[in-house]
Amino acid sequence: MNDLLKNIIKTYGEMELWNAVDRITVVANIDGINWQKKGHPGLFNNTQIEIHTKAQFVRYIPIDKNWYSTYEPNLVRIFNRENNTLIEELYHPRQSFTGFDRDSKWTLLQAVYFGSYAMWNYFNIPFIFMSKDYNIKELDIWSEEGIHLRRIQVTFPDYITTHNKQQIFYINENGLIVRHDYNAEIMGKGGAAHYLNDYTEIDGLMFPMKRRVFKRLDDNTSLKPEPLLISIDINDLMLK
Repeated sequence: MNDLLKNIIKTYGEMELWNAVDRITVVANIDGINWQKKGHPGLFNNTQIEIHTKAQFVRYIPIDKNWYSTYEPNLVRIFNRENNTLIEELYHPRQSFTGFDRDSKWTLLQAVYFGSYAMWNYFNIPFIFMSKDYNIKELDIWSEEGIHLRRIQVTFPDYITTHNKQQIFYINENGLIVRHDYNAEIMGKGGAAHYLNDYTEIDGLMFPMKRRVFKRLDDNTSLKPEPLLISIDINDLMLK
């Protein structure tokens, strides 16, 4: 195993603690101009999200709406909260983005798909990297705002739904991931620089409580502080 990955896992709380967790429940505000451009401003503000760790399953329960959603890689569903009846569903959601670009509007099911698989990845990383199915390669040091960051390039297995197959993670001197680069394929493959801040220890595990996503430029710098593509603020987090 890569020595840097060993250090990251140790910093985040060790595999024994993680393996005892089946579900992460968060209450979050998710915003940014991405949701406006896709036709769903404020969709996930004040939302409870249940993220499973043993399977690719996510449930969104918007606090002020009369529906909730469930996500699996090949099926997204929306249910009525009052009687749990199915409202609509989308099989093979990834295929529905064929021909889309960064200006294309999304349906509600497509927005739920994006928000669900993204959050599953964000909260299961870095522990999923311990699987032999992920290929880890250390890259050169990157300096940003006077801080030197180590980097790993991660190639995801085909069975994991994620932004794109190969992504880069930046690690600070404390062993925490502070930046995550990817190209969101369903958004026209635009480069993103995703920053992780305000880490908090919960039941022995480390979680960032704030995330900010900006456009990544060709020279690998990010276009910040504006425009803010996506913001994620965690107001509460519980492990089960």
